[in-house]
Amino acid sequence: MSGDFERPDLDRLCHELRHSRGYPAGSSVAVDLGGIGKVEVAPLACLVASLRGLSRRGVCDPLGSFTPPADGAAPACLRREELAQLVTESGCCWQTIGEPASLLGCESFATDDEIERVISNLRTRIASDTDWPDADLTSLGSMASDLAMNVLQHSDAQGGVVVSEIHPSEKRVSLAIADCGIGIRESLGRNPDYRDIPDDLVAIATALAPQTTAEPGQGGGMGLYLARLVVGENGGTFYVRSGDAARTQGETTIDESHLPHLAGLLIAVEARTDQEFDYGQIEKWLKEPSGIAG
Repeated sequence: MSGDFERPDLDRLCHELRHSRGYPAGSSVAVDLGGIGKVEVAPLACLVASLRGLSRRGVCDPLGSFTPPADGAAPACLRREELAQLVTESGCCWQTIGEPASLLGCESFATDDEIERVISNLRTRIASDTDWPDADLTSLGSMASDLAMNVLQHSDAQGGVVVSEIHPSEKRVSLAIADCGIGIRESLGRNPDYRDIPDDLVAIATALAPQTTAEPGQGGGMGLYLARLVVGENGGTFYVRSGDAARTQGETTIDESHLPHLAGLLIAVEARTDQEFDYGQIEKWLKEPSGIAG
């Protein structure tokens, strides 16, 4: 696997990660990140989640040949020793080289306690670099925590990663959560009601609908649905990618299929810090389902 991300290219990254995932445990994978450049939150989340998956399977030392580019184009977060700490379960935060107005954080999680730590660190970073009210910070943290908990419950990936980037001058926050698990379609297939889902795009659309759950006989199934509603009310963008499909929901809805296959799940959110972010509307929506917007 190689990395040349002068401009982030999630599709090409998916091709490379799919190839690497195919190696059996005990084989050797050469991962060359020497040419990597500026990486945005979604590709970085996918990259780190997949490196963690390879590392857990004992396939390779994912950073064996990594050296940072001499021109300083890569974010500081991709220094070998710090990325190695992340891949081996230690969380770190960094500031992007050459972009003091953009603050990047990337942390992994594999337990409930680690999710709590990751979300606490996320709130601290955003609070120190934006003027978002505490209620909005609490709402964003609750949403991110719920999405991360879904990873532990449904992905079979033994955890995932949370990547965030804060843009104070632009009054926005980018957030991505990724795992290298079984993906939405296979997860939903555990429920007899969803075993006949024909493709990944239908699986994503189904997961974004209310009361969809992979656990037959259990309640819930509102996490992705409510998260995308809250982000929409904020004026932000909600992106879900799994398998060979993706859906972007913002001012308009954009569906894509026949994309390079992404093992696992990627959720990317762009939220506005100059607008209300009220995840607390969940209680109202659950009590008055007739008032939920589509």
